[in-house]
Amino acid sequence: MSESPADERLNVALARDKEVNSGGLAMQKLRAATALAGAATVGALSFLAAPVAQAHDVVVSSNPENGSVVEEFPQTIDLEFSGLPQDLFTTVALSNADTGEVLSSGTPTLQDQHITYEVPAEVKPAAGNYVLGFQITSSDGHATKGSIAFEVAGTGAAPSATTAVETTAAAPSSEATPAESTNTAEETSGVAGPWKWVLSIAAVLVVAAAIVMMIAKNRNQK
Repeated sequence: MSESPADERLNVALARDKEVNSGGLAMQKLRAATALAGAATVGALSFLAAPVAQAHDVVVSSNPENGSVVEEFPQTIDLEFSGLPQDLFTTVALSNADTGEVLSSGTPTLQDQHITYEVPAEVKPAAGNYVLGFQITSSDGHATKGSIAFEVAGTGAAPSATTAVETTAAAPSSEATPAESTNTAEETSGVAGPWKWVLSIAAVLVVAAAIVMMIAKNRNQK
């Protein structure tokens, strides 16, 4: 049975609506997939960029080196950081790792990427293990803490310039002992001198008396 013209027009309209609906659904799926891919890309980029933006300054080198063994205790300790620490709050503390005793603490000198700490002269460390702890304000504005460790294998701290001067100045006092001994010897010789003269005079008098007695004896015999 053939369809009427009205039915044909209805079927054509329905077919067109189906095509339009199918195309619209495909476009919606494509748009959703595009949006999802864009969001994923932004998220990945944010994840990769986050460590860079939030990274704190870390020690990249030091003198003495972290974990090194040195023969003498350093008078100056230097730390170099990966960034430029801010000059807001910087402090260090030097400790004996074997006993836990804090030997000294203070504010180091900040210069570019370096902080330098001059160990006080009154600190006289011996051989052992030591830790220098620090706290800085990183270039990203966050407070950052850390430490380096090193071992002193020798006798401890190197003699300072002040100690060397004091040792040199004290040397003449030890050299004065022979001079004092010489003076004592001279004084002893001075005391014995008069007795030598007395004995010499007495010997002369004895000889003279003997001569006088011999002369007198000869006269009596005549």
